[in-house]
Amino acid sequence: MNRLNFETAVAAMKLAAKELRDGRTLSLCGLTDAQWRAFTGAMPWSASSRAAMTTALKSLVNYTTDQAGLQPLQVSAEYVAAVITLFVDPVNMKLACAFVDGAHPSAAELAANGVDTTIPNADSAQIFAMCGKLIDSDARITIAAQWEKNANIAMAAGVSDAD
Repeated sequence: MNRLNFETAVAAMKLAAKELRDGRTLSLCGLTDAQWRAFTGAMPWSASSRAAMTTALKSLVNYTTDQAGLQPLQVSAEYVAAVITLFVDPVNMKLACAFVDGAHPSAAELAANGVDTTIPNADSAQIFAMCGKLIDSDARITIAAQWEKNANIAMAAGVSDAD
């Protein structure tokens, strides 16, 4: 079974972030410079920006899964939380979590049920808690272990670093 470990996924996201910050691959990600600055900048988002910010987040999730060498798949809430933590300014982090409320199952739900679209999805408070764990170096170990224990079933359809 192909597996994507937590550190490999985060490394792929960091590589993508560096490329995108340099402006070399924004068009490959499907974002304009203005969209990138709005998504990653410190200017507070408003409710009216939900569609644009959700589209940007989806683009970044897709781009980072491509960077990790994964086939298109349903990503876990933990994966989305990692993307939010890496790309979204802290002033907008809670709103980013609210924008994806209920859109992604947790890694445990994916592991328990396979990649099944009928399973309940993580809410904004759960995703925000995951972001907090990713920021806190001690709690990060917990979410990495949770990811690697549970999420690899969801990642099984992709190509990754370890078999």
